[in-house]
Amino acid sequence: MAQKPVLTNDIFHSLFHSMDEGFCVLEMLYDDNKKPADLLYIEANPAFERIAGMPVTGKKVSEIVGDLQPFWFETYETVIQTGAPLRIEYQGSQTGHWYSVFASRIGGDGSIRITGIFNDITERKRADERQAYFLKLNDAIRYIQDPVMLQQAAMRVLGEYLDVNRAFYGELQGDDLLVIGPGYANGLPLIEGRLSVDDFGQELMGIFHSGQNVLINDLHADASMLPAVKASFEGIGIRAAIGVPLVKNGKAHAVLSVHQSAPRHWTENEIKLVEETAERTWAAVEWAKAEEELRESEEKYRTLFETIDDGFALFELERDASGKVIDIIYRETNAAFAVHTGWKDAVGKRVTELLPNMRHGVLERIQAVADTGLPQRHESYQPDLDRWYDVRHSRVGGPGSSYGVAVFRDITARKKAEAELNEFNTMLESQVTERTATIRKNEEELRDTNKHLQLIINQLESFNHIASHDLQEPLRKIQIFASRLGETGQDDLRKAVFLEGIQNASGRMRNLIDDLLAYSRLGSKETFRRVDLNKILEQVRNDYELLIADKKAIIESDDLPIVSAVPFQMRQLFSNLVSNSLKFSMRHPVITIRSKVGKGQDFTTAFPLKADMEYVELIVADNGIGFDNEYKDKIFNLFQRLPAQEKISGTGIGLSIVEKAVKEHKGFIDASGEKGKGAVFTIYLPLKQSK
Repeated sequence: MAQKPVLTNDIFHSLFHSMDEGFCVLEMLYDDNKKPADLLYIEANPAFERIAGMPVTGKKVSEIVGDLQPFWFETYETVIQTGAPLRIEYQGSQTGHWYSVFASRIGGDGSIRITGIFNDITERKRADERQAYFLKLNDAIRYIQDPVMLQQAAMRVLGEYLDVNRAFYGELQGDDLLVIGPGYANGLPLIEGRLSVDDFGQELMGIFHSGQNVLINDLHADASMLPAVKASFEGIGIRAAIGVPLVKNGKAHAVLSVHQSAPRHWTENEIKLVEETAERTWAAVEWAKAEEELRESEEKYRTLFETIDDGFALFELERDASGKVIDIIYRETNAAFAVHTGWKDAVGKRVTELLPNMRHGVLERIQAVADTGLPQRHESYQPDLDRWYDVRHSRVGGPGSSYGVAVFRDITARKKAEAELNEFNTMLESQVTERTATIRKNEEELRDTNKHLQLIINQLESFNHIASHDLQEPLRKIQIFASRLGETGQDDLRKAVFLEGIQNASGRMRNLIDDLLAYSRLGSKETFRRVDLNKILEQVRNDYELLIADKKAIIESDDLPIVSAVPFQMRQLFSNLVSNSLKFSMRHPVITIRSKVGKGQDFTTAFPLKADMEYVELIVADNGIGFDNEYKDKIFNLFQRLPAQEKISGTGIGLSIVEKAVKEHKGFIDASGEKGKGAVFTIYLPLKQSK
């Protein structure tokens, strides 16, 4: 029971640092009049500091965001005084992101500290805004039958929502004419009428016909724009624009464009919004045109009533005492009616009699048409017939009329095709996802190759350094000592000193060459085999048997696993780590080697371990001279010797060999140390190497 608070604190600490929501503790600061004047950040988790863009603990809010709006003081003061938590939503002025904030008081009455939990709800807000926009667009155009008025209404909604200077919808006629209907303008003159394609350039039309959008963030900075096209755009006040073509059957039929008189960086959401608006406007305009043509030809082609493929029915409304439509009675039908429904004697019958399981909402739509006079179109499934229908309802006569018509067609086959198409699209999306994953994998491999090439370049530079300095320095000493040996008058003692200098210099050169050969051999392609790390460690113990005995060193190790590895490289890895621990020690060395096997997801580390891959974690620790952690990223560099190591012989290559061996096995290595207390090396190696 005594450890429960500690455990609880650990859980809180883990949650505090790992939660996705921003969390902070604030203290209200008051002025001399005891009015809220500022807020002080007492504590904040990493997620909150990402939102703020900087560390905030110990700082005042005014230092981070400037003058705080009175709204925040009122909100937080209410929480402090009442103790009742509050939830609010606000938009950040600097980032534009939306946040949901839950504020609550810490402690009882008199406490002036509160907590704030910040959750980024930008995506939800954007989705809400997008849905609201398209609802507004649908409401604006759904009852308009005139194609030109429909275009104008759609452009007004789009222009006001994006706050642009101009928006228009134009139709391409032939190869050289663009017919633009009335659009939206605010700050720029309207563009309307029949314009020649040559005014904009055939190159621009070529882009539209290919189905590509034209995106201009800043006309003056766009080097890809042809001078003639740029001049045309400047002539109509364009500095930034989006142009979306409506391509059907491989050819552009219409263009929707929005213009800005100043530079503007169009967001991906804005571009998608314009694209979808273009599609919806085109569909609505085409439908309105079809409806208009139908109305214009109704009298002329009345004789087609019995020959059209669509089912047609004239019906009479049946209302209750309150005026609500409760049924319809069929008064006239055409031949196609019976084809689409299978009813040959529907005249005089009620729809509820023929369709006892009729879907909810049908009679409500018919009443809306009768009351408003505005036609409605919808797709409906009738379970009694097991068929899908595309239905258009219209009122016959003026207000108060009890008659209406229904024109419909059986779209069951189309619905089945759409379902099959959706399945096909789902399959394509899956294939695209797999292909994208493959491309990303190839990109990662290319990046790895580039990193490897850069490593080779760095190594070549290091070898140049060896040739110019490290190898020449022992040679220079050998030449000097040899020259002095050749001088006359040297006694035996001085000759012995010179010979010892020659031996030391040549020994250093040999050690340097041996280490370089070992380092370079690590890069050769060798076959991975099952390697027992216990046997590798035992070989290394034998190699350093005399030095271990001389220094009275102790090497403790766990039972190490069998891994897929190159034996020589594993021996170099353990040999250099053990050699370093023996070499850089001022007392009896104690070296411990601990191991743990598990999946990547089981280890707590900053390294990008693959979650489902098995790894062995090796932790090699000693009680040597250690090092300052500020050098932890440098100790693996070729020829890197730290200040405390200068008096101990060595080439500065050993840990470079260790790191290279780890990387050759697609592993990771980290080092930490404390001066005078020892060093710890943590290594992660895949248990099995992927082919």
